[in-house]
Amino acid sequence: MRKTTLTALFMFLLFTSLEASAGIVFFDLAGVGGSGLLRTNELHAVSGTGSGGEIGPTGIQFDDVSKVLLVNVGWGSGQGFTDLTGTVNAGHIHQTTVVGAGINGTGGVLINLAGAIVNNSPNNGSINFTSGALTAAQEARLLSGDWYVNLHTGANGSGEIRGNLIVSAVPEPTTTAAFAVLAAGAFIRNRRKRSKAAQSPIAQTVQA
Repeated sequence: MRKTTLTALFMFLLFTSLEASAGIVFFDLAGVGGSGLLRTNELHAVSGTGSGGEIGPTGIQFDDVSKVLLVNVGWGSGQGFTDLTGTVNAGHIHQTTVVGAGINGTGGVLINLAGAIVNNSPNNGSINFTSGALTAAQEARLLSGDWYVNLHTGANGSGEIRGNLIVSAVPEPTTTAAFAVLAAGAFIRNRRKRSKAAQSPIAQTVQA
């Protein structure tokens, strides 16, 4: 009975700690032309030499518990990249029509980023977007690399710079979670030692 109880306690602590450690999936931007928001990632002819990418302490990340996606990207020399041909007049997250097409695919607009544009300047622009909770189907397509950011300008109405959201890092057990598991194991070992000591002939003689 005692062994069963201790095992149940251990499994509870393990499950609880792992549950708490589930969390953030980080993303990079990439395409057929390389890493970042690049004109060469577009699958059509583009004028200019502009570029962009993830910015800030959060960059692009997805919380696999709340199912919320954060997208923080910038472009232009003021953000450490190169300037676009003009102001950004539209920005979207697209989903490829073909499942699994990734960087080689195109598709319709999934999320309009217009309201998340902090600055549409060609040389110091940025977007700070927070989604609602994604559906299971949306999460699957996101994690498979089928979502891409596409930014549009007057000179490049179909998109001047693009980058697919590619998983760069997945959640790992936190130090706290690992410590909880170790502590649970130590607790169980300690209880077993006490139990064995109590059942030993020496202990029974002393108790008598």
